[in-house]
Amino acid sequence: MAAWGVRSHPRAERVHHAIVAQTATIGYIRNSVILRQVLDSYIPMKYFLLTFLIALTATVSSNAQTLQVDPIYVGGDATFKISNGSPLAVTVVCYSLVGTGPYTLANGLVFDLSMPIRQLQPMVLDISGNGQLGPFSVPNRAVPGMHLWFQAVHVDPLANPSTTTTNMVPIVVGAASGSLVSWGDDYHSQVTDTPVGNDFTHVAAGDYHSIALRTDGSLVSWGWDCCSQVTDTPAGYDFVQISGGQYHSVALRADGSLVSWGGDAFGLVTDTPAGYDFVQVSAGFFHSVALRTDGSIVSWGRDNYLAVSDTPTTNDFTQVSAGGDLSIALRTDGTLVSWGRDDNNVISNTPLGHYFTQVSAGYDHAVALRADGSLVSWGWDAFSCVTDTPTSNDFTQASGGKWSSAALRADGSLVSWGGDLWGQVTDAPISNDFIQVSAGFHHSVAIKN
Repeated sequence: MAAWGVRSHPRAERVHHAIVAQTATIGYIRNSVILRQVLDSYIPMKYFLLTFLIALTATVSSNAQTLQVDPIYVGGDATFKISNGSPLAVTVVCYSLVGTGPYTLANGLVFDLSMPIRQLQPMVLDISGNGQLGPFSVPNRAVPGMHLWFQAVHVDPLANPSTTTTNMVPIVVGAASGSLVSWGDDYHSQVTDTPVGNDFTHVAAGDYHSIALRTDGSLVSWGWDCCSQVTDTPAGYDFVQISGGQYHSVALRADGSLVSWGGDAFGLVTDTPAGYDFVQVSAGFFHSVALRTDGSIVSWGRDNYLAVSDTPTTNDFTQVSAGGDLSIALRTDGTLVSWGRDDNNVISNTPLGHYFTQVSAGYDHAVALRADGSLVSWGWDAFSCVTDTPTSNDFTQASGGKWSSAALRADGSLVSWGGDLWGQVTDAPISNDFIQVSAGFHHSVAIKN
């Protein structure tokens, strides 16, 4: 932010000295960090872009400052623009995963967003009262079809009123599309039966089967059908996210409801929670876990090692991932929490610290992505799936399988490491146009743009 020349202009000097008193009147929004140390704490944007994948441009005119959100897709960029603001004022773009307000702060400022409200990195407007935040890479864990609501807070201590809000911008998550590429174990034709076409937006590898989401919202499954996890794939055109388990799969519909199919051991299918407030779901080997719009988590299925009953009860989560009788979740503050089976220290060795942006649980190991683009793995080190984790900091997404993992680099290339008994590592495709990857039991599948 120093490049903006905040203190090189007389007005900027007065804003800088007045901002501390101003932020004290704004206060904290419960369960959020909005406007905290607005001018002095520029938290990396990649940490706060929790679920952005935007499918349309939405600009709403206002008599004062105006917020515009440019088109964004899965694997794309996020750009936020402010116009008609005060010269050199501070603006913070905020968003909600829940819906519209109003919500009133202690100082009387009214938001059109619903709690919890989260913030992005603050920006200082130029001398004309305009500014741009981004472009920034969008995390791959975001769910196509998700609804988001954006609004910016405009802080000018020299104006009256000194704190105002922009227009609210409703957004629908979008997704890039491409063709599918599978490699590794082909015992149940989970590689050779990979569907053709270039209209796939999300893919998930299960045990010996895979499932993919098309741009029209429909699903296709292939591979082992021992428990009808392929033939019972639900019809319809309203799906937005998918996940494959061992003998079952689960999907999220556009209305926020869940559907499960395949093997129903331990109530994996029949105990799927009802409701229309889900934003993400993950299928483990014999249990599943889902995230609600309020940031809370629900688990169901086999409760061995308390993989279900030890599910955290707070509502500060942004992503979940289910593995082999264990789960891992990402909190809004960038920390990780794990629960369930700890035979190989997947729970007790969960890395500490903030600024994690995505996590993926394998069978008995896990891999997480940091905000700086680096990876960290922990748990059972079978076939060096932990110690061989790549050390560069150019990754945008990672996926843990049984004894191997795969990750996507910023340049669109893939890297795999760990168990290579079926070519999961050596047969990984070489190209620079991939947009997502998923590691299964002994095979992997990716989307090639």
